[in-house]
Amino acid sequence: MSCHTLLISDIHIGSKICRTDKIIELLKTARFKTLVINGDLFDTEVTKSFDDKHWQLVSLITEIAKTRKVILVGGNHGRNLDHLARNMGIDIVDDLAFTIGQNKFLCLHGDMFDPFVTHLPNITRAFGDMFYVIQHMNRDNQSSSMFIKRLSKRVLGVSSHRQQRLATHHALQRGANIVICSHTHLPYTGSKDGVLYINSGSFCDNPSTYVTIDNSGNANLEKV
Repeated sequence: MSCHTLLISDIHIGSKICRTDKIIELLKTARFKTLVINGDLFDTEVTKSFDDKHWQLVSLITEIAKTRKVILVGGNHGRNLDHLARNMGIDIVDDLAFTIGQNKFLCLHGDMFDPFVTHLPNITRAFGDMFYVIQHMNRDNQSSSMFIKRLSKRVLGVSSHRQQRLATHHALQRGANIVICSHTHLPYTGSKDGVLYINSGSFCDNPSTYVTIDNSGNANLEKV
């Protein structure tokens, strides 16, 4: 696979549900000029939960950053490890705007559109921990956990359509016609008001999803 920009998100290094093998395979086989990590590279605030595979992934991204641009859009997990990301050679930004071909892109993690993260962080962490347990128990076939995730997001008012509406408004204000978010772990594409919205999903779910952008600025949601 070859592309101009490879965008992955919600890797959550340090968690038991991080699909390190799939990420490592993708990063070793894909050819790209720029790697964008759209939030939540790390899951925890310390490295004590990292296993050998997690450190192997850290080393691989560090090697990539020596010859190619690697950019991390700040998310809502693992921000105390921003210093580690910088030591890996990664640039950290709050959001990322760029142009490829005729398309103007805006990358946001998307937690800004989540009222629970913004106003009730402790409840958000509790729900997240509970979901991780369910997902870890159902690693091979995650249909049940994905159903629970979509239901909980809808109940909490963090649906794909809500994020799309708010992200599209944000993109229009910034002059972008393609906006890419993550955070919800729910892969989705749709167009509204002339703006293509993509949620890149995560590398915690099976299948995992990511975004490729070719040299002409065409963006596609892929899965592995």
